[in-house]
Amino acid sequence: MLRRIAPLLTLLLLFFAACTEAQQDAADDFGDATEVALDQQMRDFQASAASSLADVDRQIEALAQRADAATGALKAELDAELAELRDERQALQADLARLDDAGEAAFRDVRQDVTHRLDEIDRQLAELEHKVERAFDPEHDLE
Repeated sequence: MLRRIAPLLTLLLLFFAACTEAQQDAADDFGDATEVALDQQMRDFQASAASSLADVDRQIEALAQRADAATGALKAELDAELAELRDERQALQADLARLDDAGEAAFRDVRQDVTHRLDEIDRQLAELEHKVERAFDPEHDLE
């Protein structure tokens, strides 16, 4: 009886081995595709964040040029806020540098940090822009 069943058992074992190998190949392919997609997502995010950083630089420079016309306490206040913005910008650049060595989990954390920092910088830029507008355009307060 064992002689009759042995070929069937062998065929079943070969079938399961082939299924397992095919499943492993599929899992490997999925893992490779996921890694490629993550790499692309990281590159896209880095490019977008670098573009945002360049925009921040331009906005800070434009505000600094306008703030140069201020005098006295207003000038000191604007200069202090610009210095704070520049510090935030440096911290943002440091966060972006962390992306170079980030794995998947680290990328998600860094992306969250960068997004949060960009939002905060945008808020600070808007407040400073409003302050500069009020300082140099008295009719701005009437709007």
